[in-house]
Amino acid sequence: MLQKVSGLHLFLLAAGLGYFISAENFSALLQTVRISSGSFRFIHHLPYITLILGGMVSWHFRKTRITLISTVLAGAYFLAMVPAGRTSAGNEQFFQLLSVVLCLNLLFFQLSGDRGIASRAGMTRVMVLIMQFLALLQLKDTGLPRLLTVTKEHAALSLKFPGTQTNFIVASLILATLILLFLQYRKHKDQSPLYLATTLILAFASLNHDQPWIAGKSQALRLAGMFSLQGLTLITMLYSMTWGRVFTDALTGLYNRRTLDDALPKIGGRYTVTMIDIDHFKKFNDTYGHQAGDEVLQYVAEQLKACGFGTAYRYGGEEFIIVSQAKPADLVVNFADALRRKVEASSLILSKAKDPKYYGKRVSVTLSLGISQSSDAVCDPSEVIRAADAALYRAKKKGRNRVEIEKRSFKR
Repeated sequence: MLQKVSGLHLFLLAAGLGYFISAENFSALLQTVRISSGSFRFIHHLPYITLILGGMVSWHFRKTRITLISTVLAGAYFLAMVPAGRTSAGNEQFFQLLSVVLCLNLLFFQLSGDRGIASRAGMTRVMVLIMQFLALLQLKDTGLPRLLTVTKEHAALSLKFPGTQTNFIVASLILATLILLFLQYRKHKDQSPLYLATTLILAFASLNHDQPWIAGKSQALRLAGMFSLQGLTLITMLYSMTWGRVFTDALTGLYNRRTLDDALPKIGGRYTVTMIDIDHFKKFNDTYGHQAGDEVLQYVAEQLKACGFGTAYRYGGEEFIIVSQAKPADLVVNFADALRRKVEASSLILSKAKDPKYYGKRVSVTLSLGISQSSDAVCDPSEVIRAADAALYRAKKKGRNRVEIEKRSFKR
């Protein structure tokens, strides 16, 4: 499923694709391809189609960051395709300068987040982008001073990539930006930095090769193909962000109740539902504050993701559900009790609380669990959940921190 294709998978694919397209053999392959003039014109305009489509969809969903990134990439493609002005000297350096500008803009968009275009910050962004575009267009027409030229005097400070010799400073900046984007991904567990890193790799691969200016069919096809892929990457990024907001819980990262309601009727065969409740959660919130309570929810969610006996969902509040497909209740009860004992024996250190005196305090929680299995008599998903909820109620009534399976008590 498309939602399961992570940004990391796309990033690794783009890295390999960028290396392949930058290779000299790929240029020779493109020279042998016969394309009609009509098809060539379509391919030439394909990047504009994908980037404009991504911009329009992101505008509809109020993702102005993706809208501006689409605009920047469309402007970069336009600058790459427009014939050079007075001189062709320094064209390779212009492409490297264009790579630097794209790199800095993508990093800025990632760090600054979404801002409305109608706001003061949004209007400032638009004005800066317009000024960048006009300045680069003027440089292309008049010729670029050879600031980034790779000469014999500083060849030692250059890196040899497939088909090109790229300035060391440019390559270092690209690499540093990729590292920062990856660190953003690790810190926030957000896929968008990886999608931006994918876009950057594709841009760098398309703008840095042996004959960067569009002097023939192979260069035009390569550039059009790479920028089209960048547009598709942004559309995939938008889909991933939208899907995540609709079907996953923002706090815990688990699937939400909407996803559960959609998934249960589609399960074929028998399944078991385990309903989980954090014991004395309201008292915990009253003592330490709701921010500390959020940390506990996130901590428990991480334990559920690693439980290994089903798919975890956040049902609501401090309640969770694990659906175990094709696993009988008698088997699931052993896994459920192992999960309960694991959480009971572990602890977490609070980094947020309503009172600073609780910062760094080590706390622990316990779970109560109720299990129900679908059957010929109980096949409706709502009935299975209701039976699991009844078992959970018995577990809490009998003292909490225990597992109840339908009407049979499971002793600790």
